[in-house]
Amino acid sequence: MIVDDHPATRDTLAKLFEGVGYTVALAADGREGLTELARGSPDVILLDLFMPVMSGWEFLRAMQTLGANASVPVIVMSSAFGMDADLPFAGVAAVVPKPCKQDDLLAKVGACLSPAASP
Repeated sequence: MIVDDHPATRDTLAKLFEGVGYTVALAADGREGLTELARGSPDVILLDLFMPVMSGWEFLRAMQTLGANASVPVIVMSSAFGMDADLPFAGVAAVVPKPCKQDDLLAKVGACLSPAASP
């Protein structure tokens, strides 16, 4: 699942991941992301932190209260953090700076997935 308030970013990432065989759900903010989580548990979440309506920080806090969904790995994508930033929440598997290098992002997602979940 991709949670980002920029339509161009969501579309670009969706095309990238669909192009290599992943099924992608999209959300424009944290609130939409929580709605998507209620529909089913994704294998990994790509999350922007700075969004209107519900930020990525708020989404992470809410996600921690959701039980089984709290174990879904999250890759934070933000220009506010570098690759070696401290991960602020349990469940954050990686921090990727924006703009993201496609190969790096594909590798991070692949590392979060079990072989059974990969395309």
